[in-house]
Amino acid sequence: MLKKKLFKTVLAMATMVLIAPSQFALAATPQTLDDFFGYKWDGTNDKGAANDYPQPPDIDGAPGFVPFNDVFSPVTALASGDTSTVPGSSVLTNTSNADIGVEVTSNKNEAQQGSIWNTTGNELDLTKDFHAQMQLYFGVNDDSADGLAFVMAGSRPSTLLNGGGGGRLGIWGDLSKSMKTYTTDAYKTALQKSFAIVFDTYSNVGTYDGGTFGDAYYDTGAFQSVFPPTNNVAYPSRGGYLSGAKNSSGAYNQYVAYGYPSQPNQYAWVNVFPSATGYAAGMGTIAFSGPTQKYARSGYSSDWNGTNINGMGAAQLVPRGKMTDDTWHLLTLDYKTDGAGGGTLTYTTDLNDTTGSAVSKSITWTAADIQKYFGTNKVAWGFTGATGQRHENGVVVFQSIPGILDNSIDTKLMAEDDSTDVTKTYLGRQYQQQYTVSYNGSNSKQNWPASDSNHLAADLQTGSHYGFVVNSDGKVPVKITDKDGKTTTVDADPVSTESATVSGTNVTIARDIRISDIGSLKKMDGAQTLKILAPVEATSVGDAETVNSGTVGGDNGIVTGKVELPGPQIPPLSFDAAPDFDFGTVGVADMIAGLKSKPGTVANGSKFQITLPGDTNETVQAEMSSFGLNGAGGNVSIGFKLGDSTTPVTITDNGAATNVFTGKTLSNQNISDPTITTAPSRDAKLGDYKSQITWTIVDAATN
Repeated sequence: MLKKKLFKTVLAMATMVLIAPSQFALAATPQTLDDFFGYKWDGTNDKGAANDYPQPPDIDGAPGFVPFNDVFSPVTALASGDTSTVPGSSVLTNTSNADIGVEVTSNKNEAQQGSIWNTTGNELDLTKDFHAQMQLYFGVNDDSADGLAFVMAGSRPSTLLNGGGGGRLGIWGDLSKSMKTYTTDAYKTALQKSFAIVFDTYSNVGTYDGGTFGDAYYDTGAFQSVFPPTNNVAYPSRGGYLSGAKNSSGAYNQYVAYGYPSQPNQYAWVNVFPSATGYAAGMGTIAFSGPTQKYARSGYSSDWNGTNINGMGAAQLVPRGKMTDDTWHLLTLDYKTDGAGGGTLTYTTDLNDTTGSAVSKSITWTAADIQKYFGTNKVAWGFTGATGQRHENGVVVFQSIPGILDNSIDTKLMAEDDSTDVTKTYLGRQYQQQYTVSYNGSNSKQNWPASDSNHLAADLQTGSHYGFVVNSDGKVPVKITDKDGKTTTVDADPVSTESATVSGTNVTIARDIRISDIGSLKKMDGAQTLKILAPVEATSVGDAETVNSGTVGGDNGIVTGKVELPGPQIPPLSFDAAPDFDFGTVGVADMIAGLKSKPGTVANGSKFQITLPGDTNETVQAEMSSFGLNGAGGNVSIGFKLGDSTTPVTITDNGAATNVFTGKTLSNQNISDPTITTAPSRDAKLGDYKSQITWTIVDAATN
C-alpha cells in the first residue's frame, strides 16, 4: 500500500513478507501416476508366470507405460524346419486385462527367438510426422545375451527367422556358417525390407558383430598380424587390434547401432589366410559404416574377389553392464517429413557411449530410399530379440504409440480472468493455468478412452514459484469446458499441500492436483477440445522456468504438456508525486455564505506520478482530513477531473477513503479543473484553512 500526503510527502509501501513454505503430505498416501490412470503394473505373462519385473519409471511426470491392447501382438510361429530355437514373446497382462508389456525373451536357459509387431491398420505412416517412446529392460546379468532390436519393415512377418544363433537378434542374415559364398548371400536370409536399431548386449566373436569391430579370427588370437577391418567404432579383436571395445577388466562392451538387415552391403567377409577354408580362413560379419571404413583383406588381395564396401548404418559402444543393469532404458523416436516424400528419423536413448557421448543418431531418407528399403510408405514396426547359449530378459513397454490417437495438449499461464496470456507475473497475484486438450477423432483409430465405461483423468502440475490455490475445504476449484462449450466447476484433489505466507497473508497451495473425470471424446465427433482452468498464485520471487504442466490420459493413451512460467517479481508499485490544490484568498462573507464550486489551481506539475504493474486492477484512493470548518469535518469537498475522464471526482474532509481510480494502467495522470465547495459557516474567521489529503494505492496483492 502506497500513500502520498498533501504538503508532507509520505511514501509507505506495504512490506512483502515471504516465509519459506513448509510442506506436509496429506494423510492418505497418494496413488502412483500409473494407478491413478488405471495402469496397474501387476498380473502375469500369457504362460502364467507372474510379472515380477520392476515397474517402469514415470517419464516427465507421466506414467512410464500405457496399455496396447489390439495395437500389437506377438509373432510366435517358428520358421519351417527350425529346431534350434523356441518361441519367446509373451505378453504381460495386468489384473485389469490390459496388455502392459511384452517379454520378447526371458531369462530361461534355452535358445529363444521372440518378436512383437503392430496389428493390421496400426502401421507407421512415413508420409506423416510421428513421435514414439518406449522403455526397454535387459535384466541384471552383464554376461547375458543377446539383446533387442527395434524394427521397421515393409510388412509384418508371419514367422520367426530360421535359426542362426542369438546374435542374429531375429533380423540379421544367417552368418552362423563361416563361408564366403554363404556370407555373400546372407542378406537373402535376413528380415526382408527392414531397418533396425539394435541393442546388442553380447559380442559374438567369430560371427555377426565380431568382424565388425575387429575380430578377424574365431579362436585364441594366434594370428594377430592379420588385418582386422578398420572401423570408427573401434571394437577390438581379441588380440587387441583396436582400442575401446574392452573395459578395464578385459570384457567386451555392448553397443547400440542401426542398419538395414536385407541390404547386401550390410555384410562382409573378413579373411585370415589367403587359401584356407572354414573358420580359420575368415568369417562373415555385420558391416557397420564409418568415415574410413573398408571391409576387405589387406595384403592378400589375390584372394579377394569382391569389391571393398563401406558397410551401412552406424554403431556406438556402450560400457559393459550399462544396458543390463536392472533398470529400464528409454528409447525415443521422432520422425519429421521433408515435404518431398522423405524424412528424418532421430532416435535418442538414456545411454551414453564409451566416450561419454549420448547414444543418439539421425537417419535421413529420401522418397527413393523409403521405397528401396521398405517398398512402402506404411511400414510395420515392433521389436525382435533372441538368445543362444547365454540368455537374458528382453522386455518392452510402450509409453507413446503413434497413430492410435491424434491428440495434444497446450498449456499457458493466463490472467486471472483468462482474458490474455501473461509474460510478467508478480508476487501474491493469482493467475489461471490454462490447458487446451485437443483430440481429432477423424484422424484417430480409437475413442479416447477406448472403453465406454472409462473417463479421461488429469494430473495437473505447476512450477516451483507457483501453487494451485487450495480452498478452506482442501480442494482446488477447477473449471472444465467440455467439447460442447459447457463449463462446470469441479473439485480437484491435491496430491499434497504446502502452507506459505505471501505478502502477509497465509495461503494453502498445492503443486500437483488430480481430477478423476474430465469426460470422454469419441471418434464420431471429429475434432474436439477440452479446456481446463486451474487457479494458481505466484508464491515466491524467482527465475523463469519451463516445467511439466501435467498429464491427461485414458485407458489407451496419454498426453503430457509443458508450460513456460515467468519468474515472479515484486509488483513495481510507486507513488512519486501527487498534486497540491490552492484555492486562493476568500472573503469572510463568502465563507459565511458558503463556497459553491470555486475554481482553484493545481501545483506539482498538475499530475500524479504513479507506476502500476499493469497486470491486474489497482485502486487509487484519497482521504482528506478536516479543514476545521464549523468545528468538524464533512463541511468541505474538493472536486477535480483525472486524466481523460469527464466526470469529476469528489472527496470530502471527513477522513473517509474515496476511490479515485481503479484499473490496470493510468496512462493520462493529469489533474484538472479543481473546485472547492464549503458549507455555510457563521463562525468563519480570518486566517488560513488547510487540509491534508492522503493518496493511497491499494495493491491487489495486499488485499
